[in-house]
Amino acid sequence: MMAIEMIEETLARTGQRGKLMQQAPNSGFVRFSSGRSTVIMDSGSPQTSAAVTGYGTLAFEFGVGQNLLVVNPGQTATDPNLQRLLCSTKAHSTLSIDGQDSSNPSENRLAKLSNVEIGPAEGGVLAVATHDGYEPSHGILHHRHLFLATGGGNLRGTDIIEYTGAPGEIPRLAVVRFHLHPRVTAAMLRDQRVLLKIRGNRAGWVFRSNAATTLDNSLFFDGPNRMNCQQIVVNLALAKLRAVGSATVKWAFTRSDAD
Repeated sequence: MMAIEMIEETLARTGQRGKLMQQAPNSGFVRFSSGRSTVIMDSGSPQTSAAVTGYGTLAFEFGVGQNLLVVNPGQTATDPNLQRLLCSTKAHSTLSIDGQDSSNPSENRLAKLSNVEIGPAEGGVLAVATHDGYEPSHGILHHRHLFLATGGGNLRGTDIIEYTGAPGEIPRLAVVRFHLHPRVTAAMLRDQRVLLKIRGNRAGWVFRSNAATTLDNSLFFDGPNRMNCQQIVVNLALAKLRAVGSATVKWAFTRSDAD
């Protein structure tokens, strides 16, 4: 048995309940942990003064021990066209509307964060945040709630798309993407769940959502090294959003041996 697997099994049997919470407003990230699991969420607005900036507001990465499960592909490509693609919202593990970026400096549209909070909740740790990047274009706010259960065996998310009544384009489709690390293999199950396996890790994971779920290809850059990987894609039609006021995508990553 590998050392990491032994540690995970020991923590699972002892019911380890430690948590680490950290909010770094100056760096624009929220970090929280439980058991062997760690989540880092982008809670900062894009910096237009930076040479390379990504439009991944509220994107997150999810690590288990020393392994990454959910990632953002990175921005280290040297090809300008590929670099622009990697900076886009759809190249991050977050929500996009109608294929548009959550920020667009050429339209003077930059996502601003509000209501960023993190703290203990019943059974785990909860982080919440809102951005208004799609309000000028679609009259939409994106609220993201991330809940990590005590012990780290369950990460649940809620993405709420709220129509504010502001003018703009009529939204058609919300897409929530989860880019997977190259060491993770994914397979669709018949009931729309996704079975995940981290190479070298005995425990598997299962992804599920309340919306239509598919698998697609993706890319990951580790420094200069380009690697192929997969992504989970969740689609939610927004045709009735203005009539009903809001729409919600719920999803979860659950370790196969978690309760």
